[in-house]
Amino acid sequence: MKHAVLFATLLLAACGSDMTSGPSTPDAAPLMVTNVTASPTSDTTWSGTVRVQASIKIPPGVTVTMAPGSTLQVASAAEIDVYGTLALAGVKGSTITVEGLASDAWRGMVVLSGGTVTMNYVELTGAIITVETGGAMTVRDSELSEANGGDLLTSTGGNVDVQYSWLGRPAGQTDSTHCDLHFEGGGPTITVSHSNISTAVYGVMFYTGTGADFTNNNWFGNQIQVDLTTAVTGDFSNGWFDKHPPSGSGITANNLAPAMIADAGPR
Repeated sequence: MKHAVLFATLLLAACGSDMTSGPSTPDAAPLMVTNVTASPTSDTTWSGTVRVQASIKIPPGVTVTMAPGSTLQVASAAEIDVYGTLALAGVKGSTITVEGLASDAWRGMVVLSGGTVTMNYVELTGAIITVETGGAMTVRDSELSEANGGDLLTSTGGNVDVQYSWLGRPAGQTDSTHCDLHFEGGGPTITVSHSNISTAVYGVMFYTGTGADFTNNNWFGNQIQVDLTTAVTGDFSNGWFDKHPPSGSGITANNLAPAMIADAGPR
């Protein structure tokens, strides 16, 4: 993952390398480019470079799977609405890139009632993601950032499960995101654990939800770490805050770490 290998890459560049190149090999064949201009109507696998040129819907009962190592580019005016299943099935060492086609920004992704999005080893930039009531989003070992002034991941009542991931950028870098996480409306089911929540104006706007699991996270570089109302309950224990851990009625924040914890972020 880009963030995870940043320090290793800098170290290698500083030290140089004694490696010599091996025998020359033919240039690799160019990746297949697929332009998507209409909604899928049956189960589909995308691979190579896929360019979504217009807003599409993944209908109920339809699964779109993206192969490891692929790139999904979405036009700036386009949105992906998920009523069925979108499976971004990256693997370690072969991540999936999701980005804007013509710029850093695209309209975003909405997970509607009955819809499911899974992200494994994904690097996503430039979008606002909304999980509505009855929708579900699961994120593992992924990096999401650059919501261009919007809220990166919002739930208005759906199920959000983010683990071993990174929402934001490394410390010292800038990010255009307003909120990494925003929970408001409905009754969302919230698990955000073993992750880095960083470099936004707000780490989380926690305005609705009960029994939320925010344990074992690193919170840093946010102007405001946790903004909450008295109606919510959640557990922020075993995490690290570079400033201002949450407190108040309904909030648990026990056994906070004195320094950044290693068991957070993509594995």
